[in-house]
Formats: sequence, C-alpha cells, structure tokens
Amino acid sequence: MTAITLSRDLKKAVLFAAIAAVPLSAAAQSMRYERIDYPRAVQTLITGVNDDGTIIGTYTLGELPRAPKGTACVSNTAITCGAALVDAFIYRHKTFSMLRSPEGSSIRLVAINNHDQILLQDSHGKGNTWFLYDIARDLFTPIGMVGNLSTADGIKTIHLHVVNGLNDKGEILAGANSGRVFGKPALGVPGSLTAPTEPGDFTAVPNCAGGNLDIKGINTLDQVVGTCHLAPSTMETSWVFLRPRSPAPAANSQLTSVE
Repeated sequence: MTAITLSRDLKKAVLFAAIAAVPLSAAAQSMRYERIDYPRAVQTLITGVNDDGTIIGTYTLGELPRAPKGTACVSNTAITCGAALVDAFIYRHKTFSMLRSPEGSSIRLVAINNHDQILLQDSHGKGNTWFLYDIARDLFTPIGMVGNLSTADGIKTIHLHVVNGLNDKGEILAGANSGRVFGKPALGVPGSLTAPTEPGDFTAVPNCAGGNLDIKGINTLDQVVGTCHLAPSTMETSWVFLRPRSPAPAANSQLTSVE
C-alpha cells in the first residue's frame, strides 16, 4: 500500500462521508460531516466503513490517453480506449492508502469488517477473483467460489458468481447459481493468487414474495439486507432477512419489509 497524507487544500471535497459524533438515535443536529476526496481525483466513491472509522472506496483520476487511430487498445497499459483510471483506497487517521490489485488489474473494494479485513473483487483477463485483504498483515487471501448448500434433498454443490457482503465472523453474502446464499467460504493460501477448490458451507437466503431480491449486506447476527424488485411493476421495497441468533429450522427465518 502507498500512503498519502492529506494537506489542508486537498480536503476540498466533492463527496461527503457522514461521521456520527453520537449514536444515530440522538438528535440529527449532533451529527457532523467530514469531507473526503482522494488527491487529484475527479471522483471519489465510498463503499464501506467499520466501527473504527476505517473507510474504503475507489477513486477516478480521469481518462487515460486514447490509442491513436489504427492502433489497437490494450488493457492495463497507458494506451487504452479512453477508459477511466480507477483504483482503490483505504482512508484512516486522515491518511489515504492506495491499494493495488495483487494481479495488476482492476480492483473493487466491496466491504470491510471490524477485524480490518476487506472483501474485494479483482477483475482481470481471465474473469474475477475474490480476495480477503488483511490491512495489518498487508496480505491477500483468495476466496473459494464453490460451496455446499444444505437443502431438503441433501447437500447440493453451488458455484458463487458475485460476493456482496462480509461480517465479523468471516461469513460472506453471495449470489450463486442456486440463488442468494450466505456462509463461510473456503480460503486459499495467504499470498497466493489461486482460489481454493474446496467447498465452503452456505445457507440459502429466501427470496422476497413476488419479486427478486438484490442482496447488499450482512451483519454478525446473520441479518441480511437488500432490495426486493417487485414484479411485474418497477416498485422497489427494502427488505431485511431475519434469522435467529442460535441455529433453528428454516421455518423460523423470515423476510421483513422495511418501508
């Protein structure tokens, strides 16, 4: 990681991170805002924050040089098709740390937990690889994208295609060929770029009634939040998937609308 300390002038921002000075249940006027803008970036996007106030996100430095006429565009070089240069950052203690992809490709930070582990997506020519990044150890660990799912008909093998959330227990929230799931993935060798082939253990997230569930996050109590796209209309309703703290039959789990 490369650390960059903000000067006073660089704190002029186009993006705001809401920092609560007191619990959210207190008066709104007790909240304050801190301006956050990556140095020289044309856009800064924040994707997560943990209890220590460590913030993760991406920044855009504008378009790279376009390839001359008659010259082929080449990815991951200075000569591109005019695509924006996007990188990831960690912001803590008033300091930006640039986080580069372990494979030299495009990187997207998805979530951060209270153990300073970051869930990230690494996009490259062969597809996507998902990693857990440990800030303290400066170490990437690949995440397995195969899992075992318990069903009424027994154990089913599933394949994950996108990961949306991470909690303090190391569980992830994911989309799979079987639908939405959450659970503990298999982890590869720390520092390796190869995802493990061993399966993790997952539980299905029930779909919302009459619509498709777009999952967004998971907490340590295994409560999952998302948006229900109600069919056939374009109406959207926020839902939370409530699950008892202790293991219980699936019948005790439910989706609750938050309107």
